[in-house]
Amino acid sequence: MPCRSWPIPNLPASDHAMQLERLVTATLLAISTGAQAASFDCSHARDSVEKAICGDSRLGQIDQEISETYFKIDASLDSRFRDRFHRVQRAWSKERIGATDLKTFMTERLAALKNAVVTVNSVTLLQLAGMSRPSYILTQLPGSINYNKWVDQIWSESASDHLDDERIAKCDALSNSPDRNPNGAIQKQIDENCDGLGTTTRSYEINMLSPDLISVHESTSNDGWHAVHPSNDDVQHNCWLSKSGRIKSDEMFSTHGYIKVIKQYVKQHQIDDYGKEATAPNIITKPAFDPRN
Repeated sequence: MPCRSWPIPNLPASDHAMQLERLVTATLLAISTGAQAASFDCSHARDSVEKAICGDSRLGQIDQEISETYFKIDASLDSRFRDRFHRVQRAWSKERIGATDLKTFMTERLAALKNAVVTVNSVTLLQLAGMSRPSYILTQLPGSINYNKWVDQIWSESASDHLDDERIAKCDALSNSPDRNPNGAIQKQIDENCDGLGTTTRSYEINMLSPDLISVHESTSNDGWHAVHPSNDDVQHNCWLSKSGRIKSDEMFSTHGYIKVIKQYVKQHQIDDYGKEATAPNIITKPAFDPRN
């Protein structure tokens, strides 16, 4: 392809030099603005998403930022968390193919990556799925290993939360079959494959976090197949971080255990919010009733 030419007027030496400088600057600018901003080689764009990214400078910029942020986080993680981090990113890449608003979808992913690693009260967390999954604890504490095992368990359990569309369609077809009868083969298939079928929605919120303990509120809602109303469940998970294991009931109601930590936690928050002169409220150290009885 022939080079593009710009005519240079007959100017004095000083003006000629200035004109050349401007010409070089303009050429470099033209080259830079025409270059791809995506994280991959646009000449090898494979699908409609990659082609859309290459055809939109803003999408290309977002894609580049996602890539840079992703690899920055990846380099900071050890293998224990890196595998989960990779799987989440791969799942997001698959979902991106069907996104109706690609720019919003990618912008939200970039925001999630930028907030994936946060530090609260000297404890560093890894948030991989917003509030839909509990956060991992990156800070090495005596109780963080057991807590992270619980997070792994939630990820494993949640793998079947969302139903396969084909399975739903099959159950709907069986349910609506004109040949269905209470004792027939079709009803038997429904009993074996469809009863108990449901979509579970999860939400996890950290109510308290310090190097001593973490308290996570879990809300789950199960929308069963053909159910009239979803079932809801709320559980509070309390784990020690200063030592291994879950917080026991006798520790929760002991002035030397859980209550003591709560007082310290509340006091620190009041200092942060109102200044050092603030004092912690008078927390009742004995409950109105003891659920152990």
